[in-house]
Amino acid sequence: RREARYVVTDLSVELVVSKFRDEAETEGDIYVPEYQRSLAWNEEQSSYFIESLILRVPVPPVFLYDVEGRLEIVDGSQRIRSLVRYLRDGFALRGLEKLDILNGYHFADLPPSVQ
Repeated sequence: RREARYVVTDLSVELVVSKFRDEAETEGDIYVPEYQRSLAWNEEQSSYFIESLILRVPVPPVFLYDVEGRLEIVDGSQRIRSLVRYLRDGFALRGLEKLDILNGYHFADLPPSVQ
């Protein structure tokens, strides 16, 4: 019987965004491996996730695997990709119901207190 060893670590959003790259071949310290599916969430689904974060709704943790000093995303790639895209102004929020006043907002448009 093998024992799995793991470490629980909190990574800041800033760190994840700065170190993330979407493909394993790039230089990113946090990356999506080739066996993972490509981005499946559309902008509305990604917007719902961002809305959950703004509302401070608990979201599941992401799981990363250390591969020679780089962190491979095992679970959570859709969440990380959506977050990174939004923080880099890759799309405007849409389809929100609870925070519908934020529909059409890119990250840079959000008030600093919400960012």
